[in-house]
Amino acid sequence: MDGLIFCSANTSDQAQIRLGTVAQRLAHRGPLTQPMTWDSATCGFLSADQNGIAQAQREGWHLFIVGRPNWTEFKGDIRTRLERWAERALDLFLSKGPDGFLLVGGDFAVVLYHPQQKILWAARDPLGKKTLAYRQIGPDLVLASEAQALAALSPRSSLNQLGLALWLVNHYPDPVSQFDNVHYVPPGSALKWANQRLAFHTYFRFQDWKMGSKPLSPERVSEAIFNAVGNRIPPEENRICCHLSGGMDSSSVTATAALSGLDVRAYQFWFPHLASCDETHLSDQVVAQYGLSNFKIDTSQWGLFAEPKDPAFLENPFFGWDQVDTQVFKDMPQHSLWLLTGQFGDNLWGGWLYPAFWADRILKGKLRFGAALMQDFRKRKVKPARSLYRLFLACHLPQSLKLGLRKGLAKTPYCPTYLSKETYRKYHLDSFLLPAGNAMRGSYWNALYRQLFVDVGGIRRAIHWYERLAAPYGVRVEHPFFDLDLVRLVWESDPSSFLDEPMPKGILRKAMVNKLPAALLHQHEKPDLRDFYHAGLLENRSFFEAMGQLPKLSELGLLDSNAYLDALEQYYGQPNTTRSHFMFAAGAELFVRRHLEADNKKNVR
Repeated sequence: MDGLIFCSANTSDQAQIRLGTVAQRLAHRGPLTQPMTWDSATCGFLSADQNGIAQAQREGWHLFIVGRPNWTEFKGDIRTRLERWAERALDLFLSKGPDGFLLVGGDFAVVLYHPQQKILWAARDPLGKKTLAYRQIGPDLVLASEAQALAALSPRSSLNQLGLALWLVNHYPDPVSQFDNVHYVPPGSALKWANQRLAFHTYFRFQDWKMGSKPLSPERVSEAIFNAVGNRIPPEENRICCHLSGGMDSSSVTATAALSGLDVRAYQFWFPHLASCDETHLSDQVVAQYGLSNFKIDTSQWGLFAEPKDPAFLENPFFGWDQVDTQVFKDMPQHSLWLLTGQFGDNLWGGWLYPAFWADRILKGKLRFGAALMQDFRKRKVKPARSLYRLFLACHLPQSLKLGLRKGLAKTPYCPTYLSKETYRKYHLDSFLLPAGNAMRGSYWNALYRQLFVDVGGIRRAIHWYERLAAPYGVRVEHPFFDLDLVRLVWESDPSSFLDEPMPKGILRKAMVNKLPAALLHQHEKPDLRDFYHAGLLENRSFFEAMGQLPKLSELGLLDSNAYLDALEQYYGQPNTTRSHFMFAAGAELFVRRHLEADNKKNVR
C-alpha cells in the first residue's frame, strides 16, 4: 500500500484508540498526516502518503479508498481519475451492497463509514494485491496496511505460533498473520463492523468462473498484456522504469511498455559472481533492440544479510534482496517514480493453473495418458509419482489411511525435518500444505480452488513488502501480470493453449514473437536465483552458526531441541539438497530475533 494507511473506528460512544497516539508510536515510519476525520470521536485516518488516496461522500456514507484504478477507464489528471474511481466505488456499494466491490476495478483497499448508523465496511480487491489487516482492541476496530503497525499498538501483540509455523513451510494463507489478534481481510472479501461485532461477506470466488473451451491465440495474449500495462500507468506519464531480468516475464512487460511509446529505463540485476543467476546477456539484447536507458546493479556489492539501517527492514518477512532493491529506488527519481515488474508471470503463464487444467481434462476425458503424459511431466519438471498421487488418490483416500502410510514409510510430506512434529500436528499444517485430500472441505474443485489461493499467498506478501520498501522513496510499483482480467482470460481459456506448448510459457513466447530477441524466445532454462541466497548463507556461515546455538524458534516451541542447529549442519554438509527448506527457517529466525530485540521482550505467548 502507498506508505502506511491507518484507520481507527468505534461503533460505540467511547473511542479508546486516538490517532495522535498512533502517530507517535509509528513515528519511525515517517511523518503521518491526517487527510480526513469524519467523526473525531469514532473514526479517523492517517497516511504517510497522499498519492493513491481518494474520498467520496453520499447518503450519509463516507468512503476512503487506497490503491490504483484502471487508469484508462477514467479521464482527467491523476487526482481527477482517483476521485471518479472513489465515486464509482461508492455508487456500486449504494446500488449493489458489498457485491459491488467486484466491479470497482483496479487494486484497492476501501473503507466506508456511516457516522449516524455507526456501521463500517472494509474490503479488499479480488486478488488481494492491496493488503488490509485488522485488530480489535476493546471497543475499537483498527485497520492498517501493515500488520506490524497493529501489533505495535498497546497492548502489544505477541508473535503468533501458527503464523510462524506456516512461514517455516513457506505458506502465507489469509487471514493468518505473524501476530496474535492481528488478521488479514481475505482477498475478495468485505468486513462489516457494527455494534462491536465483526461479520464477513465474500463477494468474489474463483469458483464463480467456469473454465473455458476456446483456444487462446497469441494475438489475444499480446492485446491483453498491452491493456494490462496501460491500465497500470496514468496516460500523462510518458516515462517509466522496468525491472529487466532477462527472463520472459520482465522482458515482455518491458517490451510492451516500450512499444506503447513510453520512455523506458531498464534496471538489470547483474550477478558477476554467480553465472547460474545471471541473464544480462539476454536483457542486454532487449535494451539494444529498443534503445533503452539502463542501469545495471552489481549484486556482488551488496551483502545478503547486511545489518539493516532502515527501520522498515526490521519488519521484512523476506530476507535477501532489500539492499539490492533499494539501489533501484534510489536511482529511479531522476527518471520516473513508476516501476513495472514481471511478478506473477511464473504463476500466470508457467504453472499456477496446471493442476486445474489437468483436472479439467480428467473430467472431460481429454487427458493424454501414457508416454504423452510422462513427456508433459518431464517438460514441466514435475515428479510423476507425487503428481499422480495428488491428482488421483489424495482426494479419495481416508485421512486415517494416509496417516498410516506416512507412518509406515517414515515420511511426512512437506514437513521439513527441523520443524517440530508437535507443532505440525497441533496446528494441522497438513490441512494447509496438501491440496485436494487433506485440504478438502467438500468437493474436489473446492479443494483445488483453495490450494490455488494458498499458493498465491506468498506472491501477495512479497508484492506488499516490495511496495512497502519503495514507499519512502515515493516509488509506485505495479505488477501488470497480477491482473484480474488477465487471470480470468487464462482461466477461461482451453487448457490445450498451455499444456500442448513445446516450451514452458509457450503461449507467452508466441505472443512476443518479433517483439523480443530470438535468443530469449528460445531460452529454455531458467536461472536458479536461490543460488544468490545460497552464496549469502555460505558467506555468513559464522553468523548463522552463532545464531543456531540458541535459536529463538526453539524457545518458542516451533522447532525440536537442537533441530535448527542440526538443520544448519546438514545444510552446510549438503546444501544442494536442503537449501530451499533451510532458507525459510533462517528467514523466520532473523525475523523473530529482530522483532524481539525491537520490542525489548524476552517471552512470546
